[in-house]
Amino acid sequence: MIKDPIEKYNKIYIYSPHYDDTFLSLGGYLGLSNEFGKEITSIIVFGKSNNVYKTKLPKDKIEYASSIRCEEEKKNIDLISGNLIVWENYEANIRGHKTNKNSLKRYPYEIKLEYDKSVISKVVNQVRQNLVNNKEVLHLFPLSIGNHVDHLIVRQCLSKVENGFNIGFYEDLPYAIENSYIEKISDNMNSVLLPVNLEKKRLFIQNYQSQLAEKWIDDITNYMLSISKQLDIYFERIWLMR
Repeated sequence: MIKDPIEKYNKIYIYSPHYDDTFLSLGGYLGLSNEFGKEITSIIVFGKSNNVYKTKLPKDKIEYASSIRCEEEKKNIDLISGNLIVWENYEANIRGHKTNKNSLKRYPYEIKLEYDKSVISKVVNQVRQNLVNNKEVLHLFPLSIGNHVDHLIVRQCLSKVENGFNIGFYEDLPYAIENSYIEKISDNMNSVLLPVNLEKKRLFIQNYQSQLAEKWIDDITNYMLSISKQLDIYFERIWLMR
């Protein structure tokens, strides 16, 4: 029988900057969530998107793209009998950030107050209220590996929130594949290896057809293997506050 290393937490809230981050980063463990008796809630922080590949977008592209991505997320959430909460915040490209075409980091990776000040304040308030209303829950935030601006905002909003909650961090995939996470880990956190259902994780990733996510499957799988340093044993990893 597979042991759940975080069995004391029956409810888990996962703060996902975008519609796919929850399952790209933690889908293997979530594939075991029913077996472990977990109640999982995925919170999409930036629920307004204009980012859909392989599709010609109409004039109302934000509503159209957001709808497509939300349906993909619901499909995965339903597979684990979980809950989905969508916050109506605009993602980086809609707020005014431009893709850095000449950079290795092609996504927006710097917080700019002219684009982000108001949304940061809103996200801080949303997170604070959620923490206060759900003190018994384990709240998992992105480490912001790779420094995508939306991931940075979700992580850094915690610096403006009071202590006293059950808080942990997950490794952002696929960004963690190409970026060192060491500088993101502070001395007051412990790593926890999470068992996974690899077959279900691959299915979850394949369900993100609008994001060309299939190309990430092998890379993410290899990363999960590298964490374990054991032959044919795969893990995901979170970091919990001491």
